Amino acid sequence: MLDEAPMNTETLETPTKNPTAKPSALGICLGACTLTLAYRTEEGISFSGITHDGKVADALSTVLDRSLPAKVGITGRSFRKMVTIPTLSEPEAVELAYEHLRPSCPDIDCIVSAGGETFIAYLLDQSGRIRSVQTGNKCASGTGEFFLQQIQRMDLNLEEATDAAMNAEPHLVAGRCSVFCKSDCTHALNKGLPKGSVSAGLCKMMAGKILDLLKKTKAARVLVIGGVSRNQVVLKYLRESSMEILTLPESPFFEALGALIRAEKNGAVLAETRGLLTPSHHSFTFLPGLREEMKKVRFTSMARGEFHDGEYILGLDVGSTTTKAVLLRTDTSEITAGVYLRTSGDPIGASRRCYREILKQIPPGCRPKIIGVGTTGSGRQIAGLHAQTPGIVNEIVAHAAAAVFFDPEVETIFEIGGQDAKYTFITNRVASDYAMNEACSAGTGSFLEEACREALGIDTEEIGDIALGSSSAPNFSDQCSAFISSDIKTAVQEGIPKEDIIAGVVYSVCQNYLNRVKGARPVGRKIFMQGGVCYNRSVPVAMAALCGREIIVPPEPGLMGAFGVALEIQRSIEAGILEKGSYSLEEMAAREVTYREPFTCKGGTDGCDRKCVISRIEVNGAVFPFGGACDKYYNLLRKRGGESTGLDLVKVREELVFGKYAPPPLDGAAITIGIPASLLTNTLYPFYARFFSSLGIRVVPGLEPSPEGMDAPGSAFCFPVLLSHAFVHGLLRRDVDYIFLPFVKNLSLETSDEANCTCPFVQADPDYLRAAFHDDLRPKLLTEVLEFDKPELLRAAFISLAARLGFSESKAVRAFTEARETFDSMRREMLDLGREFLRSLQPDESAIVLFGRPYNAFSRFGNMGIPHKFASRGYRVIPHDFLPLEELGGETHPQMFWATGQGIMQAATYVRNAPNLFGAFITNFSCGPDSFITGYFRDVMGQKPSLTLEIDAHTADAGIDTRIEAFLDVIRGYRELGLGREELTDFAPARMICADGENFVETGDGRRYRLTDPEVHLIIPSMGETIARCLAAAMRFAGIRATSLEPPGPREMTLGKGLATCKECLPLILTAGSLVKYINESRRKGEILVYLMPETEGPCRFGQYNVFMKNYIRKNRIPDVALLSPSSQDGYDGLPAKLSRRAWLALSIGDGLEEVRAGILALAEDREQALEAFALTTDRIIGSIAADNYGRLMKTLREEMEGLSALRKTHTLEDATRIALVGEIFVRRDDFSRQYLVEKLARKGVVVRTAPVTEWLHYTDYCVAKGLNGPISLRKRLVMQAKKMVMRKDERLICRLLALSGFHDGHHIEVDHLVSRGSSLLHPKMTGEAILTISSALTEVGDSAHGVISIGPFGCMPCRIAESILTYRLVEEKEKFSLKKGDFWAVNKDRLPLPFLAIESDGNPFPQLVETRLESLLLSANRLKESLRGT
Repeated sequence: MLDEAPMNTETLETPTKNPTAKPSALGICLGACTLTLAYRTEEGISFSGITHDGKVADALSTVLDRSLPAKVGITGRSFRKMVTIPTLSEPEAVELAYEHLRPSCPDIDCIVSAGGETFIAYLLDQSGRIRSVQTGNKCASGTGEFFLQQIQRMDLNLEEATDAAMNAEPHLVAGRCSVFCKSDCTHALNKGLPKGSVSAGLCKMMAGKILDLLKKTKAARVLVIGGVSRNQVVLKYLRESSMEILTLPESPFFEALGALIRAEKNGAVLAETRGLLTPSHHSFTFLPGLREEMKKVRFTSMARGEFHDGEYILGLDVGSTTTKAVLLRTDTSEITAGVYLRTSGDPIGASRRCYREILKQIPPGCRPKIIGVGTTGSGRQIAGLHAQTPGIVNEIVAHAAAAVFFDPEVETIFEIGGQDAKYTFITNRVASDYAMNEACSAGTGSFLEEACREALGIDTEEIGDIALGSSSAPNFSDQCSAFISSDIKTAVQEGIPKEDIIAGVVYSVCQNYLNRVKGARPVGRKIFMQGGVCYNRSVPVAMAALCGREIIVPPEPGLMGAFGVALEIQRSIEAGILEKGSYSLEEMAAREVTYREPFTCKGGTDGCDRKCVISRIEVNGAVFPFGGACDKYYNLLRKRGGESTGLDLVKVREELVFGKYAPPPLDGAAITIGIPASLLTNTLYPFYARFFSSLGIRVVPGLEPSPEGMDAPGSAFCFPVLLSHAFVHGLLRRDVDYIFLPFVKNLSLETSDEANCTCPFVQADPDYLRAAFHDDLRPKLLTEVLEFDKPELLRAAFISLAARLGFSESKAVRAFTEARETFDSMRREMLDLGREFLRSLQPDESAIVLFGRPYNAFSRFGNMGIPHKFASRGYRVIPHDFLPLEELGGETHPQMFWATGQGIMQAATYVRNAPNLFGAFITNFSCGPDSFITGYFRDVMGQKPSLTLEIDAHTADAGIDTRIEAFLDVIRGYRELGLGREELTDFAPARMICADGENFVETGDGRRYRLTDPEVHLIIPSMGETIARCLAAAMRFAGIRATSLEPPGPREMTLGKGLATCKECLPLILTAGSLVKYINESRRKGEILVYLMPETEGPCRFGQYNVFMKNYIRKNRIPDVALLSPSSQDGYDGLPAKLSRRAWLALSIGDGLEEVRAGILALAEDREQALEAFALTTDRIIGSIAADNYGRLMKTLREEMEGLSALRKTHTLEDATRIALVGEIFVRRDDFSRQYLVEKLARKGVVVRTAPVTEWLHYTDYCVAKGLNGPISLRKRLVMQAKKMVMRKDERLICRLLALSGFHDGHHIEVDHLVSRGSSLLHPKMTGEAILTISSALTEVGDSAHGVISIGPFGCMPCRIAESILTYRLVEEKEKFSLKKGDFWAVNKDRLPLPFLAIESDGNPFPQLVETRLESLLLSANRLKESLRGT
């Protein structure tokens, strides 16, 4: 039903509230939730709005039928694509509206559009035009539609909610996840909090989201537009900031007003709606319908047991969303009564309701004797306290017990609850491995419930039956529930049947579970699926369809946790672990609790200073302390010792680094140096501090992170890098002369001969910090490149530091020697403590080895108190770098070039074989190296239990506690079984070897084949279809049977995710998926297969691709598949000269042909005909690469380009808007990875110029020639110079020939220039793609391109470094990089925009936030083009 209503507004042009006459012009904004309308009539301008519930076409038709004929302007995001008439982007509409209203509201720095599903900040230049855009994250919590949904649940309209909230005390609600935020609201209301308090909390959270968006803009005067601008409470909280927050009467209709202005200026009169909407089309790929998959699921049943006057166990499972209870007969282990109800934010109230419901099911006259009560679930502790029972069991153990009871052969449990999702692997009937979802609710019952109810109005009980009627389900992929509503609305608009849409949502739950919870963990022979979600039969059916395996659903799947805890209590009583008790259901149902005033914990003898707030709960007249980050008060309840003194060696490590081995402060020193306690300083601080202190300098440790500094990064860095910004910001506020921030390029690892580099973020730390705090940090920054694996270079670096501070070389050498001795002494003590730890460990004792980096696992600022959580539970915990691996014999992990990763893997190998040591790995969200290392870590551990905890700045204690307790329970079960490592029988994979200067494939049984042998097939992953085909042709020219694989797509991504943890970068997932697809679907019998996958020695993740794939081949025992992995370390040397030269020509031509195609897409008058001509041209050139000599190849290239020049163009290359596409080498070239960005922009007449693959080859040669990869001989240097001359000659000729087409501008890359210029922003010794991205962007924007897009895979470290530096320095540094003569950019830097956009791709369609930023970029790019024409 359409709900049209005028919205309260006044305008500056005396408009009417509703037009009384047909308008002469109409502006429409097709929003995510509403249509906002601006009318022009004789009476002035008026506004109104219509909620469309996804039925945009119906709403639009209703409006137009009432208004036509009129001039019509339409704006919006995704929905405007369905309109056939010309539309304008939202950024354009915002600009036009502000231009119109600017006289009444001048000098605005930023316009914030706070709408139904997104928040966007438009930053304005001095002319009031958009110069850049900031957007929020992918979560919809805090948006306008989200707020309306919550107040509707409270039966409030907007006016009632804001009136109630205006003077109420705001209740704190989560801003991280929309589903968790909804739970917070529900819990608060269930506890009796006033609606006004909850509404105020929502408003404050929304204001916080907007302020987070504004922090980096440095805006002083902000105009708020969009629906949220009507919320006076949000505005009140916004105005508590230092910014001036303004609204206008037109604010809720701003974009519609812009569309009206465009219609009046340029619009033609629209007389009818016929043909206005595009024919039906689908934006989705599709998955099989669920009705055909039912046969893959076995639903089991079990009759309830009969009551008798005997002994019973009560099992209670108190979850975040639902609470379940069963009454178990001890003699038959049958469920005699059961209940499943909502927790509603009150675990004790829910428990009491369960007791009452159980009582109702007991037949009259029956007197069951309850001898034990067991509690499990997230509310198990408080429910156990209320029930006065010691029987508290982790849910992992409880669910495993229930599954094993029904089928002792079960090996895998998929369990999905309301807000938690868990994976459990069972060995010999005991849980031996598990995983849980992290801080996101995607893949849980709440996800499914909220998505269907909010977007489709479907109740939970209806979902299953409707979804099972589907015949074809749209693939919504594994995205957040908050954003699936947009996809659902799009699907509704595209006419997809409701049952198919709901099936798509069900599939999305399962995709989230498989990709984010199960990940790469094994699936056993029998799979049980349980949890309340399984009452909806469509969920296990979708899971079976995705897994391709039978899934068994046990009887009453929602009660399995309660049943399992009852079985565990029964077992404990029978084993004498627990004594029989006597529990009364009537008494427990009537038992009240009183919440007393909480207090702040003062810590214990271990010196804890977290100051946790502890609740006080009165039960049966006794008051119990409850809560906290550790187990201290739970231990008191259980009458266990609660002190952790002496158990936590991680804390001891921190005391050694910043205490015992740190020099005392020097009072009265002439120079003061601050050293932030960030990144590797958490190990190296004694070295640094002793060196400077020995020079007579006062050292100030930066141990006070500034909250404001956490908001400073210019990119989405990991938690440790956020802390690095916070520590530096804290030191900048102190009185120090210098801040020491070294480039730590390498570490020394005595136990490994592998490369020992650090991760790119560690290496580039000084540069991105200098960009973020430029004016304040630059005069204080003291830095030097430190290579700890090269003693002489390290010594020279510290001598150089001393010289800059005015100290002699002799004094610097003495200080360096003292620093080295201090550091070595600390390391010796650490290893001595490790030896003593191992000696004192009792055979029946289990201890925890904590894995991770010093700056997350071993720092109290980064580890969230995790070591203390283990210690407070009675477990000793030791850092992995305390283990004396030289004596213990930890194995080197091949090609693990990150030093910390190598140390982790060596220690993991030792721990895997130590029966009473168990590994817990602390990592961070989006950690690049750990996206691979955590998978390797799990592989090494095998079936031995291990724990991986992924934390960030938002991680909550509750989730960590649940995982730790589950881990400790699993350890106990594992040790009871006496399980050991399972060794696979020997398998020798095929490999590449070099013998007598020639490459051979050696199979597992020792046979050798030359690459030119007919039985050998070399396959090349696609990295740009034309480039891969050209390279394969070059291989064929050298006599190798070579094929380029087809470009990857959704199928390859699905296959790749099935191998990975889904945290690895997108290129790995796609190239691995391509290999799997070929092996499974195309490989011929007896084929000796070679997969081209180059390698490097870091610091980028790319060097792990070939390792990952070798592991895949080995683990799956795939014979006769080898990897050909030339290395960038030597410039991909070692190939035969004939092949090397031809491969270079092929790549240069392939790059150029891709550029020609991009030009054709944007400029050709008849695109279809032109693309057909291009395809034929490409085929002929590729044929020439494979067969012809150099001269004939160049002749063919010339002829083909001259042929293309005859194609008719809409405009010339020089007249086109040009966008430079830079960033990660694979994603920027692969169509699927970049989501067909080149084609999308070409439809707007934009030519995209993508940084070539050959740029990287030039750069690797540069690094070799400059000795950046290691020492180089004179002979090698001369060879490299000759090679460079030939490459340059070839490249220039090829570019000249390509330019003959008229679709290529003949440009080529000058890497020496890029590195030389970029070295002022990123140290050239920190090798990798970041410096190329930075320099290319700064060189091209405003010169050869009108805008720059940097694109890379999600979490790409070089791309994030580049983004962080360009975000802050693009405008200021442009002049140094420009090829324009004179002071052009110095004069124009504040006048001309420099459009720049960074995009991260995960293989899914770009979200609307990215699309909006892209539209803004194009707006600025077109403006820059026009401005440059006039100069």
